[in-house]
Amino acid sequence: MAEFTLAVLPLVITALEHYSTVSRTISRYRNFSDQVQEFFAELDVQCKIFQTSVQLLLTPEVGDDQAVRMLQDENDRGWKDAQLDTYLSERFSGGTASAARNCLDLIRRQIVKLLEVSESFKYIEAEVEEDGTLSFKRRARLVGKKIDMACSKGRIETRLKSLRDRTQDFRVLVQQTERLAERHALQEPSRFAKAKLERFKTVKSAANNLYAAFGQACTKHTEHQGYIGLQPTHNGFDHVNFVLAFRSLTIQSTSSKGPDPPGADVVWFTIESTITASIRPIKSNGVLESMNKAAKRAIDASSEDPKASADAAQKGKKQKKTVSFQSTPPDCRLIRPPCASKRVPSLDTLANLCSHNNFCNQMHKVFGQSKLPPDRCIGYLETNDGSKHLVYIHSRMEMVTSVTKRVEIRALSELLKETARSMQQGDFLAPHRRIHVGKQLALALLQFHETCWLKESWSSDDIMISNVDKDQGSDSPHNNDSAEESYANVSIQQQGVTVRSPQKKPLPYIRNRSLFNLGKILLELAFQDLFGN
Repeated sequence: MAEFTLAVLPLVITALEHYSTVSRTISRYRNFSDQVQEFFAELDVQCKIFQTSVQLLLTPEVGDDQAVRMLQDENDRGWKDAQLDTYLSERFSGGTASAARNCLDLIRRQIVKLLEVSESFKYIEAEVEEDGTLSFKRRARLVGKKIDMACSKGRIETRLKSLRDRTQDFRVLVQQTERLAERHALQEPSRFAKAKLERFKTVKSAANNLYAAFGQACTKHTEHQGYIGLQPTHNGFDHVNFVLAFRSLTIQSTSSKGPDPPGADVVWFTIESTITASIRPIKSNGVLESMNKAAKRAIDASSEDPKASADAAQKGKKQKKTVSFQSTPPDCRLIRPPCASKRVPSLDTLANLCSHNNFCNQMHKVFGQSKLPPDRCIGYLETNDGSKHLVYIHSRMEMVTSVTKRVEIRALSELLKETARSMQQGDFLAPHRRIHVGKQLALALLQFHETCWLKESWSSDDIMISNVDKDQGSDSPHNNDSAEESYANVSIQQQGVTVRSPQKKPLPYIRNRSLFNLGKILLELAFQDLFGN
């Protein structure tokens, strides 16, 4: 089958190139003649059918986006992927291999013949152009007349019909092999699906490891309340970034001027978990050395041309939407720190936040400082297996003090109750926003199921939504699509402390309680009301 894969891909690429070339050539003369206009329309239809068939052939292996890129660029590296050869060998097994090769070769031949006919139009145009006494309109009419005479001989009609038949044969062959491939889909997922599953497994492993690290970081308290972001990001192929917020008063000191406002006890962190294919022990300073090297390169570059470096850093940094606060004074608005201000400390200055099991005390000292810039690495968490999780102050916090500003973060159930009471569709609950949040929760289940971060009995009471700003909302599905960020209300238990959750009676119609509860939340989003109502 190796000979087949070496032959089929060049044939596909050649056919795509020829289709594009002959379409461009005939397109130049379609306004000279009605017949050429019809031929061009027919050729364009066959070209789209062929491209769609090739896309359907490639998508199960490389995904929709990559298939489109490959169709647009015959030099795309995806065409040279050895795994694509293996996939096509399995897709066209038995007699279908030679049939596919013959179809593609016949399509190529018919397109070449059409290209020869269309090239003759250039000679007709050049012959008419030699007569300099004719006006532009007369030359155009004469060119159209001669092209009509050339087309009347039936050469284009015959070749177009043959091309249409061969393209239809290829389309049918792709559809038939697709049906055969569907039988094996459950047995062996595609490479595209495998890559996505690996990413989900990576996040799940890192999340479990992070929970264990926090569980042994503080023995002073048996429980810590907070939120974890349900949209972790991959920083390259070996890092996962989590957003975590603690809302325990044991971290921050209480204001002496009276009780803090609601939400003032929330402290936001960004956790960078170092991974490979899965969490495994790393060298004691491997991650930190790589980060120090990156920081040194940035510092060296800025020392050569500080202004250019700062401008490039500002342009390279993606703009993030600001987080809305409740009753926030003008002088306390969020300001995103510049990239240049983020400096990674050396290994000697980083604190092991798990040492002495007094994480809360260490955080109390950190947040007792008068000023501490956001995106500052304040230490790392280390588990028994040697894995490390770098802890940064999240950029939500403009200035870390003993009392922080309140972030607009509310339970999804509260938002649904308000909408149900008012009988009006709020800005957050516009259809495209509900779809956006629903997709976030579905992906979160794939990444956090069977972890301590997401309970099996999760509901809309456990899901928190932040950055719901009704003043900046719009009904447009393209405005603030990523404005809502979803969080899970979590309780981090001290390592070794077991919490007995009430056992629910198993129901025969619920095979997967986590998935069932996701369905309940999606129904609540669809009907904009709580499931019980």
